[in-house]
Amino acid sequence: MVLFVSAIFLSLFAIAISQLNYAQCEPKHFAEEMEDIFQFAALHSSSKQPYFAANRTIKSSELNAKNAIKIWMFVRHGSRTGQTHETNVFKSFEDGLRAQIIRNLENVTQCPLSENNWKKLKKWKWDSQFEADRVITESGKAELKKIAENLKARFPILFNVPFNKSNFNAVCTDEPRTKVSAAAFVDAIVGSQWRSNVLSVSNDEENKIIRAFTYPPYIELYRKRNKHGNALLERFFETDTFLKVVEDVSNRLNFNDGQFDIGIDRVLDMHSLCQFEGTWTPGGKSVWCSMFTKDELLVLEYSHDLYRFIDCSPFGGEVNRRAHCLSVRDMMTHLSISDGPKVTTYFTHSAAILLHMTAMGAFEGIEELTVEYDKESRADRRWNISRLDPMASNFVAVLYKHNQVKFFLNDKIVHLPGCNEGLCDVAFLQTKFTQCYY
Repeated sequence: MVLFVSAIFLSLFAIAISQLNYAQCEPKHFAEEMEDIFQFAALHSSSKQPYFAANRTIKSSELNAKNAIKIWMFVRHGSRTGQTHETNVFKSFEDGLRAQIIRNLENVTQCPLSENNWKKLKKWKWDSQFEADRVITESGKAELKKIAENLKARFPILFNVPFNKSNFNAVCTDEPRTKVSAAAFVDAIVGSQWRSNVLSVSNDEENKIIRAFTYPPYIELYRKRNKHGNALLERFFETDTFLKVVEDVSNRLNFNDGQFDIGIDRVLDMHSLCQFEGTWTPGGKSVWCSMFTKDELLVLEYSHDLYRFIDCSPFGGEVNRRAHCLSVRDMMTHLSISDGPKVTTYFTHSAAILLHMTAMGAFEGIEELTVEYDKESRADRRWNISRLDPMASNFVAVLYKHNQVKFFLNDKIVHLPGCNEGLCDVAFLQTKFTQCYY
């Protein structure tokens, strides 16, 4: 009996000690909750921005739908999982970086995370459903479905037609992520039972329109430019501005004993996971976003703008300006003839939309981006990938009566030089795009 009572006493004593130790392993104070940091992170997530994180409304007066005759579209795939090498890093966080951050902060007086985010970090585990390489997520399908529903509601006359290639021609690349995105878009308009009537995988000629960036001379120049990495981006990583972000994140998370160095790559990985987790579920709130301040998120966003700048903007030279001339010519052919499909939609990739607009001259007069970053002067830069190329980004050309065209990018009017409030005469455009015909 005595032994039994002693055993109970020892068990209770052990539990009490463990609870005391647990209490001692919690930070004494926590940061205030910053609920809007997740929305802020999503809005500034560059090419990983969830499409509907931003306001995507259009005024009916801007659409002028009753006078619309035709539509030509370029659509990027929806939100996806990461590449295998990214996923392997994210998986390692559970027992690696996450565990180390917890050890760093569990006895501090002031935790840089809110109490809620501290608890989230302690519970965080890698979700294996997002492990496959570059696969469209359910949220990605939902983005394409919603974009299609919006389009059909805005231009009902153009979609009130028999569902066949003669009226609605949808073409996607052979990549699984574009095929799944295209199916979600098309099904929302015609229904899955009619999908095969309108949707097809690109043939060789169509592929040159949709993925011109994978053909010479552009692809050769791209490989040459990036043989040893993206030079402009690498220089930015060496600036005091970026190194301060790394230092501040490291200090904030108490990596100041020299035993565990997070460094540039680890900060970029943390930010990438913040971006991805923000897209994978509607209203996604990744605890990894709470590791950064708003100013740091803006610096990281700018690094993504630099990544695409030389490869896709006019500052990349004549090859960039002509890389997607075939898609410009296809667009103009579609808009210039009276017959043909009322709706032509191509499902493609990030670089195609940016290079298509570069070929159109849509980025004429943009400022050159350099490694010099200033928050105030760069705030309104036109080359901002979060605005130009989020997940499911889309470029829409609408032909109206009297041979006039209006362009929309992500539900915002594209104002081309020489056009009137976004409305352009077809004849003027044929002259403007002369460089794409010679």
